[in-house]
Amino acid sequence: MRNNLLKDTFRLLIDTKIIKSIFPSFLLLIGTSSLFAIDIKSFSLIVPICGLLLFPILMTLLRSRDNDQSFVIPSITIILKKSWKIFVAELITFLTIFLGFICFVVPGIILIKRYVYVGMICEEQMTGPLDSMRKSAELSTNNGWRVFLYGIVIAFLFMYLSLPLSLIPEILKVNTVLEFICNLPYLYLIYIGMNLFIFTAYKQALNMNNSPILK
Repeated sequence: MRNNLLKDTFRLLIDTKIIKSIFPSFLLLIGTSSLFAIDIKSFSLIVPICGLLLFPILMTLLRSRDNDQSFVIPSITIILKKSWKIFVAELITFLTIFLGFICFVVPGIILIKRYVYVGMICEEQMTGPLDSMRKSAELSTNNGWRVFLYGIVIAFLFMYLSLPLSLIPEILKVNTVLEFICNLPYLYLIYIGMNLFIFTAYKQALNMNNSPILK
């Protein structure tokens, strides 16, 4: 189980059923917002907001897959409610980690490891920020450092894989449409690939202790 984190992540990343199911939502939210952001730089702030809205859809898809159930996109009300709770939880987590870095670098890194599952727990259980942080801190004792180190590796790997396409618009000075197409693989790896990695790690952490902290 411990040695399959990256392998399981890439297995999900190339799963055609997942790609077919999530790509329309990805294109609608991330694709559309990033297209506008190319010409209107202020729209760049909307892209991560759309990524936040995409997160509950992706998690619903992955849980449906694990439970052998048909995938149904959550209602807009549920998506908005979950996205808001995740935003608040992640904001408080970010501020906590930021304070950790201000005090000293090492405490900041420890806090990143402790709170790596805050978004996952908040989305799945609809818990508040402090409860999500508490549960993440306990759950991360199973594989938190491994996730932290592998997360750095996979982030660099994703950047390496998408870099050639991302450089084409800068080199050739191409039009907006081609720049949009070249940016899609990078955006997919960031908003889908990285969340697939955390989801895989989250499942493995739960399986290590039968998830008693989430009861």
